[in-house]
Amino acid sequence: MAHTLAPPEAKNDQKRREGDMNCWFWNIDLSEQPYFNKELQEHRLRQGWGYDGKLDLRKLSVKVASKTPLDEQEQEAWSRCWYMLSEIKVGDLVVVKNVPDRDKFTIVRVTGPYDFTLDKGEDYEHVLPVEIVGVYHKQSEFVPTTLVNALHRERNPIRVTYKHKQAVCDLASKAANTTPEERAKPEQFKGKVAKWQSSLLPHLKDALKAKLSPPETERLILEMLKREGMGVVWTAGPGEQGADLLVDPQIGFGIPYKLAIQVKMHWGQDNDQTGINQLEQAFVAHGVQAGLLITVADTLGPDLTKRIEESRKKYNIQVIYGEDLFGRLLELIADPSLDLT
Repeated sequence: MAHTLAPPEAKNDQKRREGDMNCWFWNIDLSEQPYFNKELQEHRLRQGWGYDGKLDLRKLSVKVASKTPLDEQEQEAWSRCWYMLSEIKVGDLVVVKNVPDRDKFTIVRVTGPYDFTLDKGEDYEHVLPVEIVGVYHKQSEFVPTTLVNALHRERNPIRVTYKHKQAVCDLASKAANTTPEERAKPEQFKGKVAKWQSSLLPHLKDALKAKLSPPETERLILEMLKREGMGVVWTAGPGEQGADLLVDPQIGFGIPYKLAIQVKMHWGQDNDQTGINQLEQAFVAHGVQAGLLITVADTLGPDLTKRIEESRKKYNIQVIYGEDLFGRLLELIADPSLDLT
């Protein structure tokens, strides 16, 4: 049969420069999962199509170089496994799918050259010496979903990955600073939702910063307070006397309670003390029991922080800003039942 030096599907994979490290995806025969896992524990990474001594890739390489035709068995072994001899190098990282079980994968580092160990007539005699870097649950909080999806889609026995190389390298590095128990623990759905929310917050801030006017900011805060069960008593006009909003949180037992709120559109770092000064005014003008400063800032500056600490010695004042605020606004905006009529 005719042969090629590299299988057609692998032509685009030959991008290695001298000295580069590559990362690889590795499929196994699921019916032999315990065997592959046992061999990894003995520092041997195996692959199939090696059931006969003539299929040693080193022998096939000689035939390919001399343009000697390969028979069907030889061609199949060469086309599927030639990477082990010609492309995979010492130091490369390999992600071995479904080892030790379907819910996990094992990252190994290649430590030596290809070998062929036909001693029991097995079908997995192509072998690379490796060391285990770490075992990860596919649903671990450390593992990117995009990497897991790519692993699930991969059907080739061996495939280099450039797109997910950084993710694999990051996991290899993280293995040195985490325990096997941490890496093998699936992330709870609640934690995933929190991550999704955090990833959306920067986009929400950018959109609001570009489009939101001061009146619209107060309206959003107003709806947020209503959603959290606070009855709005009054929205301020020009003579606000220290309060943009006055609300009456329901604390029960017929006990009256009034809260003054100042809303500030100070993006980035907020170091303006005006909001605290106004809230202190509201304690006198409106007889409120507490004050709340809401600012769209990511952080509070040192002058404002010091002013808040001074004011708290006399008044009950709290501050909402940054991710705390935008997390609440994200929940509000994403609520399909929100009625803004």
